[in-house]
Amino acid sequence: RASEEPGTSGTKELSIQSGMRQRQMEDAQLTEMHEEKTTLAETG
Repeated sequence: RASEEPGTSGTKELSIQSGMRQRQMEDAQLTEMHEEKTTLAETG
């Protein structure tokens, strides 16, 4: 069991990191969309 714990914790950290990365990508897309909308409103 002791040998299993490090592996499980490592996968947990990896999943957290991947989740954070996915969230960052989503945030970037949202900001890009928002910026596009604002520029359209300004030019329109």
